[in-house]
Order: sequence, then structure tokens, then C-alpha cells
Amino acid sequence: MSSEPSGNATGTNISVKTEIDTVDSASPYAFNLSLRSVWGMNGMHADGSKATGFKSMVVAQFTGLSLQKDDRAFVKYNASTGEYDPQTAGSGAHLDGFAEYRKGWAHEHIKCSNDSFIQAVSVFAVGYGTHFTALSGGDMSITNSNSNFGNTALRSAGFKAKAFSKDKSGVITHVIPPKTLPVVTTTCSGTTGETVVTLPADGSILGVIEGMNVTSTLTGTGATVASIDVANNRVTLSAANVATNAASDPAVGGTSIIFGDETSVNWINIDI
Repeated sequence: MSSEPSGNATGTNISVKTEIDTVDSASPYAFNLSLRSVWGMNGMHADGSKATGFKSMVVAQFTGLSLQKDDRAFVKYNASTGEYDPQTAGSGAHLDGFAEYRKGWAHEHIKCSNDSFIQAVSVFAVGYGTHFTALSGGDMSITNSNSNFGNTALRSAGFKAKAFSKDKSGVITHVIPPKTLPVVTTTCSGTTGETVVTLPADGSILGVIEGMNVTSTLTGTGATVASIDVANNRVTLSAANVATNAASDPAVGGTSIIFGDETSVNWINIDI
């Protein structure tokens, strides 16, 4: 076409057709990039809330090698308390295979959110907390890419603002309530007047959880689990013991003890 038409269309039976095959206002194209970091630098984030239209882009040949040497970015599980302890600088947590990322500290290579779309081609992620992340309806087409080392390869969370038509036909027929915590039956030793019982070193303590009801001839009425010392197989109760069993090995000659209560599961029918 040598020139664009001008003036107003005249006549009858005039129709207007929208031409979508165009490169005008094309989506961003990020190409041939590299990143290296030892302090958890992120790669890229396509946020659909900051764009209009298709909210799409292409990223190709983006190699990210981002390690994390900041020990403060990690937590470690404490078996004695059952808690995850934050680590401090110089603790060496970044070298510990049992350390996990602290919430909010994990870094990411390619991330899309809020209905944005990324076509990722030949993208290589090494050492990130999460390599490819899609949040709140974010969509990714990943081709000829890889995920090495690091913590998590792919992560998706949340929902699109509007569902596709094909996703609107589902219905809820039943809701099944969860069961109560499983019952743990084992043996124990303890002393009258104290609130601590010792369990056998057979792993049974791993099924005990704070708040469980406790039933035994050794423990007081209405006793519940107050705290757990996994390392020493000791359970602290909310009520004092009413009897003594000083067996050196609770597995041999210990008093029977039950943690938890079994209840039935109910069904709820919902008409929507």
C-alpha cells in the first residue's frame, strides 16, 4: 500500500474488520542476556498489573547463575523445639544441605504474575531459590530451557482474575472434613508430681503434636501435650503425673500411654 486511506467511508453495507496481524505495539523481546551473582540477585519479573493488552513478552537466551552466600537468607530446623531457627551472618548456613530458605528471602530467575504471559526460550537457571515462578494467573511457555541446582525448579500459586470459559463448568458436590490427628499408642516412664514423661527411643515421639489429649494411668486427668523434646524423647504435659514408673527403658516395663482421640468423618452435602 503506497499510502494510507483518508476521509470518511461512504456508501451502504459498510463493515469494519479489526486487523490483529501486526507488529505495531509489539510485546517486549529480551534477548541474549546473562547474570552472575553470589548474593541472590533476581533475574526478571513480568508484572501484568503494570501493562495492558496481551501483557505478553518473549525472553530468549537468558542465562542466570545466581547463588546465595548470605547466611541470613536461611533457616534450620531445631529438633528440640520443633521450630525453624533464623541464621545469622557467618553461621555457614549457605553451605548446609539441611538449611532452607527463610520466607521472603528466596530469589527467582524468571517470574510472571497478574495474568502476564512469558514465552521463555533457551533460558538457563542455576542456583536460584525458585527458577521459574508463575503467580496470580501468570502463564509461561518454556522451551529448550533447564533448571540446575538451587531449590525449586517450577512454582505456581494463585489464580487468574477471570477464569477461561472451559474452566467455569465445575461444581462442588461434597466437602470432606479432615480427620483428627492420628492416635499414637506407646509406653512411657515418669514420676508422680512431675509434668514430664519419657517415651521409648523408637520414633513414636515423632507422631506426637502439641495439644493432643493424653490418656494413661500414669498421667493426670485431662492432661494434654504442652511441649515436645524430640532429641531426648521427652513430652511435657499440662497436668502433673499421678503415678510413678521409673523404668530405665520405657520400651521394657513402661506404662501404656495414648496420645490423641479417634473421631469419625462426617460428610456435608452442598447444593449450589
